[in-house]
Amino acid sequence: MNMYIGITDKLLLIITIYAAMFLYSPRVSWRKTKSSWWFVLCVAALVGLSFLSESTKNLLVTDKVTLILKNGVDIILISGSIASMLFLKKYSRPRILFVGCAAYATAYLANNIFSLIASLLVGPSGAISVSQAAEISIRVVIFAIIYSALYAVCWFLCVKKQHNGLEYAVDKSVFAIFILIFAVNIFTGSYEQNATFNVVLFNKVLSCVLILFVLFKQSNYINSREENARLQYIMEKQKIQYSIAKENIDQVNVRAHDLKHFVEIFKSAGSVPDDVLSEVTAIGNEYDSTYDTGSKALDITLTEKCAGFAANHIAFSVIADGSCLSFMSDVDIYVLFGNLLENAREAVLGIADADNRIIGMHIKKTEQFISIHIENTFGQKPIFEDGLPQTSKSDKDNHGFGTKSIQLVVEKYRGTMKMDCDDKLFSVDIAFFAQ
Repeated sequence: MNMYIGITDKLLLIITIYAAMFLYSPRVSWRKTKSSWWFVLCVAALVGLSFLSESTKNLLVTDKVTLILKNGVDIILISGSIASMLFLKKYSRPRILFVGCAAYATAYLANNIFSLIASLLVGPSGAISVSQAAEISIRVVIFAIIYSALYAVCWFLCVKKQHNGLEYAVDKSVFAIFILIFAVNIFTGSYEQNATFNVVLFNKVLSCVLILFVLFKQSNYINSREENARLQYIMEKQKIQYSIAKENIDQVNVRAHDLKHFVEIFKSAGSVPDDVLSEVTAIGNEYDSTYDTGSKALDITLTEKCAGFAANHIAFSVIADGSCLSFMSDVDIYVLFGNLLENAREAVLGIADADNRIIGMHIKKTEQFISIHIENTFGQKPIFEDGLPQTSKSDKDNHGFGTKSIQLVVEKYRGTMKMDCDDKLFSVDIAFFAQ
């Protein structure tokens, strides 16, 4: 009977490790079918090892040797389960370390909570005295509840909240902490007969919680650092883009002004037909900057973006007092309004009927506030998370930074921002205190 219980415990260990591995890697792509056969062979080998270790346990001389064998087999089963997943999914090195550590901690945490509650309820000194058959049924129910609840909590707190397109990661120092706590768990398991069983289980529960806390805290730090580095790179890139746009638009305006000057000369000389002169004048007016908001940076941004609006048959209306933006740097104005208008452009391009592609912008100053309002139609209603629309593009690792750049500029000048959406319009409202 004890042999079957031991085999069942080991098989449950393998299953729960795999379940936790899948829990923490929903976005990792699958490998080809041929590689999955190696995974099946690894699973078969782990199951065979479980049967072999339990069937030969009674042949050993001392309890100490038996305990060493048990701990050794558990280590092989845990590490083998984690390593075999490399045949099934395409893990990067940092991710397999993270997922493996988190999977072990989660499965071991669930197991220890189950053992602790089961011993308190139906153990030898438990609160409920029942028959052996009833005890097994109660243990099965407790097992199902504990594992389902804990895995659901881990999904909500640790996976769903982290589902932002960034890789999980773990560095060497945190991995060393994991190995230390893992060794302590194995070591304390060797002395359960010399200590209060429930106290040892409680300590193991705390150690598993500590592992998960450190793993996700450190992973959040790495992800935030990488995201900030990407955002800083994008901001620097947009700074260069502003310099290039300013230079190009200035040159175009100069050429357009010269062109209109030559038209006047030819018109006075009467050497060129009037219809040709009218066409050339129209071309010059088209390339000449038509915006004079009171902010050079805003004029450049609007001129650059409006060229794309016209090419995509987007109706754009603007009422803007750019002079009230004098407290902002030219680059920040370019980044803020460039990303706002680019997001609006991408949203309206999803509309098949060009007549419904509409973007409007209003910038005004009151006694206390400077308000910016932008609204646009859309083809696909955005999904909001934490008050911000999420990118609809499949490559989430390299998209969605436009909204974060907007938020960064707003926070830099201690402003507030609200993004909203109804059935017809998406709107952005930004407010700054008047300087």
